[in-house]
Amino acid sequence: DVDFSAHIKNKAPAIDTQLKLTTKLTLDKELTVFNLRDVVLTVVLRANEFIKQDEELKIKSSIDVLMDKQLITIKGLQLTALGIKARAEIQVSQLLKTPLIQGEVDVQPFNARDVAKRAGIELPEMAKDDALQKVSMQAKIKMQGEKLEANNFSLLLDESVFSGWVHMRDLSEQQLRYVLAADHFNIDHYLPPVTKDAVSDKAVVASAGEENPVTANVAAVAASADEKIELPIEMMRKLDIQGDLRITSLLIKAQEVKRFAMSVRAQKGEIVIYPLLMQVLEGTVASKVTLNVQNKIPAYTVNMEAKQLHLGPVVNPILKEAMEDEPISIKGAANLLMDIKASGETVKQLKQSSLGQIVLDMKDTEVNHFDPEHYMRKAVADYVQSKGLNLSKAIISEYRAKQRTVFDVIHGTVDLAKGKATTNDFIMRSPQVQVTAEGQVDILQNTLDMMS
Repeated sequence: DVDFSAHIKNKAPAIDTQLKLTTKLTLDKELTVFNLRDVVLTVVLRANEFIKQDEELKIKSSIDVLMDKQLITIKGLQLTALGIKARAEIQVSQLLKTPLIQGEVDVQPFNARDVAKRAGIELPEMAKDDALQKVSMQAKIKMQGEKLEANNFSLLLDESVFSGWVHMRDLSEQQLRYVLAADHFNIDHYLPPVTKDAVSDKAVVASAGEENPVTANVAAVAASADEKIELPIEMMRKLDIQGDLRITSLLIKAQEVKRFAMSVRAQKGEIVIYPLLMQVLEGTVASKVTLNVQNKIPAYTVNMEAKQLHLGPVVNPILKEAMEDEPISIKGAANLLMDIKASGETVKQLKQSSLGQIVLDMKDTEVNHFDPEHYMRKAVADYVQSKGLNLSKAIISEYRAKQRTVFDVIHGTVDLAKGKATTNDFIMRSPQVQVTAEGQVDILQNTLDMMS
C-alpha cells in the first residue's frame, strides 16, 4: 500500500496546493513489471488570483508498466475537474525512444458556462440564454513528439454534433489540419443578443455636439469609421492552418443556409477562405475571401458569384422600415457578381481604398404596391399645382395606381474607386415604363448624387 501527501505553496503568484495519492503497488524482483491498482490522486488547488473558489482535481485509474516492452497501460482513467468528467483508456509505448501515446478519450457532457465561470473566464453574452450548456467530446488520440492526432473526433455543442478529425502536425509551430462536418448548426444562438437601439436622438446630439440629429448621426458614424480595426496581426502571421468545414443546414440571421462548405488555408500571413459555398435564399453563392497581413497594412479581397437569389426576405423588411406607410415589397431572383479589393486599418481607410466592381442582374421582378406611372403623374400634378395651374385633376384623371409592376430587366454596374460607388447604366424596364439612373454614392460621407 502506498499513501503519499504533500502541501505545496508558491508566493508569486499565490498558489496553495494540497496533494494526496493512494494506490496498491505490486512489482517483480527484476523491477521490470509494476502494477498500480486503485490509483487515486487528489489535488486541491487554491489560486484566488485566477480562480475565485478552491478547486479539486481527482484522477482515478489502474496502471501497468512493462519495462522490457517499454509499455505503460492506463486503464479506466477517470478525471474530474471544474465540473468536467472525462474517461480514457491510454497506452504509452516506446518509452526509451520518442514515447507514443494512444488511446480513447470521452469527455462527458458539461455546462461550458459554469466551467468558464469556475475557471475565472467570463464568456460573452449570447442570444440564447442556455447556449453552451451541453458540451462533450470524444476522440481517438495519437501523440508522438510534436505531433497530435484526434481521429474519430466528435464534438457536441448543445444540439449540434461536429465530427471528423483534427491533427496538429507540429505543436510548437501550431500546424493545424482538420476536416469537420455537421448536420445542422444554429449560429444565431451564439451571436450577441439583438437589442433595440436605446440611444435617443438627444443622446446622439449630445455626444456629437450638434443640434441637428441627422448631422449628429453622420458625425457619429464618421467618428466610429475612423477607429482602428484591431486584428491579432502577429498571431495571424504565425498561423499554419488547412481545414474543411461542411454543414448541411446552417441558420444565420434567421435565414437557412444549406450545404454550407468552407475551406480555410492560412500560411505566412495570408488567410484564404476558398471555396466558400452555400445555398441560400433559393439560390447559390460561391465566394473567395482573402486577408493578407504580411505587410504593415492589412489587405482584403472578396470575389463572389451569386445566382438566383430571392432577395425578398432580406430586402422587404428594409423597404418596410424605409417606406413606412407604403408597403412596397419585391419578388424575384437576382444574379450578383462582386470583385473588390481594399486595404486599411480602419473602416474609413477600407472605404477609401475599395477598388472593384459589383454587377446586379434581375429578370421578371415583381414590385408590389409600386406604380412608376402613378408616381410620375403625381409628381407632374404637384408641380403644376404649385405654379398655380389648376390642372392636377386632368393629369391624374381617373388613373388608378396598379398594385404591382413587373420589370423585365433590372440591371446595374457599380464601380468602386476613391471612396465612391459610381453607376452609369442602372435601368429598371417594364412594358409600361423605363427608369434609368446614373450618379454616385460617396461612401465616405454617406451622401447620394444620382440623376434619373
